[in-house]
Amino acid sequence: MDFIKNLIRNIVILVACGFAIYLVAPSMMSQVYSLFGSFFGPLAIIMIVVLAIPKKRKTQPPKTEKNKNLAGESTNQLADKRYKKMIIYGIVGVAIFILLILIINNSKALGIGGAGILILLVVIKIFPDIFDRQLNKKVKEVTRARKGAKAEVRVDSIFLDMKEDYFIINDIETTYGNIDHVIIKRDAGIFLIETKSHYGKVTVQDNTIYINEHLPEKDFISQTMKNTYWLRDRLKECIGFDVWVHPIIVFTNAFVSPIAPIKGINIVNIKFLIKTMERDSRINSTNDEIWDNRDIIYADLKQ
Repeated sequence: MDFIKNLIRNIVILVACGFAIYLVAPSMMSQVYSLFGSFFGPLAIIMIVVLAIPKKRKTQPPKTEKNKNLAGESTNQLADKRYKKMIIYGIVGVAIFILLILIINNSKALGIGGAGILILLVVIKIFPDIFDRQLNKKVKEVTRARKGAKAEVRVDSIFLDMKEDYFIINDIETTYGNIDHVIIKRDAGIFLIETKSHYGKVTVQDNTIYINEHLPEKDFISQTMKNTYWLRDRLKECIGFDVWVHPIIVFTNAFVSPIAPIKGINIVNIKFLIKTMERDSRINSTNDEIWDNRDIIYADLKQ
C-alpha cells in the first residue's frame, strides 16, 4: 500500500496548495482552473504519480575495468530494470484509470447505455485494488533486489583487509544465473558463496530451506548445486585439473539455527562465514597451485 499512501499524500499536498492560493488570492483561482484545463492538468497528474513511486538508487558506477569486480552490481542492474518497468506500469495504470473516468463522464456522447455504464463502474471499483496489488508486488521485487545487492557488498567488505589470504571474485555470470562470490582461500581452495538478505529464522526440513516456516521465492539448494557444478567444470577447463568447490549459503540478516550441511552446502549466518571457511583450511600442493593461478581464474570467470 506504499504507492497508494504516497499518491494520497501527494493529492492532499496539491489540494492544500490550491486551498492556500484561494485564501491568499481568491482572484487567482480562475487562472489555476484554466491551467488545469490545459496542458498543466495532465502534467500535474503525471508528476503526482511519478513522485508516489519509490525512488531509484542514487548512484550508478560507470562501466570501467576498475569496477568490473564490484559486489552486487548485476543485482543492482536487475533492480534498475525492475524499477523502469514499475514506472511504466504505474503510469499506464493511472492513464487507464483516468481514461475510464473520462469515458464515464462522457458516456452519453459516446452512446454508452445503462448496462455499459454499470460495467464501467464495476471496473472502476475493482481496478484500483488490482492495480495497487500488482504495483506493490513490483515494488517488493525492486526492494528485494536492492537488499540483495547490499548484502553482497556486506559480504565483500569482510575480506577487504584480508587480501593476503583471501582472493574474492564477485558477480560471475553462469548458465544458471549469477554466482554472488567466488572466494579463493590460500590454504583451503575454492569457495562458492550465495548471499541472501532475507530476515527471520532459517530452518531446514527434508533438505529444503524454509524462512519463517515458509518456502522462499527460489530453491536455494538447487540454485547453489547447479552453480557449484558449473564452477567446478569451468575451473577444470581453466587451470587443467579437478578442483573441489566448497559451497556456502550466507544469510546476512536472518537467524540461522545450527544446520548440518545439505548436499555438501553449508548454511550459515554472516557472523560464522569466516569460521566456516577456516574449518576447511589445510596446506597442500593443490591449494597452493589454485592460489598461484588466482589471476588466471579471475580473468576466465570475468571475461
